This record gives sequence, structure tokens and C-alpha cells, in this order.
Amino acid sequence: MVEAKLDVLRKMETMNTVSCEIIGKALLRHDEIVKASLPWKQASGVYFLIDGDEIVYVGQSVNIYARIPNHWDKQFDRYAYVPCLPDALDKLESLYIHCLSPKLNQTFSDGSKQAPIALDLLIGNVKKNTMRKYR
Repeated sequence: MVEAKLDVLRKMETMNTVSCEIIGKALLRHDEIVKASLPWKQASGVYFLIDGDEIVYVGQSVNIYARIPNHWDKQFDRYAYVPCLPDALDKLESLYIHCLSPKLNQTFSDGSKQAPIALDLLIGNVKKNTMRKYR
């Protein structure tokens, strides 16, 4: 029993020595990994593909982690996202596209960016809803 525990400790010491040579840090212990873990959940929201300091694309998905790898044809080195319930995705994505005008989103012939909902419709709906609240 004691010999088996010593073998485990020797193996860990060897692995930590190799890890320190490779990345300059010891390996995390099992309990440290489990403690730092996050729950897996499907993330719905509006996402932003970023290249350097520029937001180059705005999109939406009910599963962002599955969607972003499908953009292999776009040049970006980072991403960010804003969580959003699925029933509001079109509205939020449209607002960001109209506001940011990312260069990789499709463009209409007049130079404006395509979005699921036109800006005048978004603004019109907000004005109608605001007027109803104050009557």
C-alpha cells in the first residue's frame, strides 16, 4: 500500500518536472482542476468576431460554442458574446450590426449593413412600446 502511494508521488514528480520544462509551471492537481471547473451549458447570444482591436463580424446563435468554429473563412483572432434569450436574438443582433457596421457582415447596395431587422423597424417598435407605457 505504501509502495503504491510512493509510486504515484514519483510519477507526479516526474510529470511536474516535465511540465515545468515545457510551460514553466507544475501541473494542476485533480482537486484543483475540479474546483476551477465551470458547468457546461449551451450559450445563446450575440457574438462578435474580433481581429486585433476591430469587431469584424456580428452574429447570433442559440449555441455560440458550436457556431463560432464555422467561421473558418473569416479572419479573426478573438471573440466575445453577449448572452441573450433566443426570442430576442434577431433584435439584439440587428442593433449591434446597425451600430457597429462590421466589415464582414453583408452589405446592401446602398452601403448599409444587412441585419435581420431593419433599423427603422427597430426604432419604430421601440417608440410604439415607449408611447404605450406612458399613456
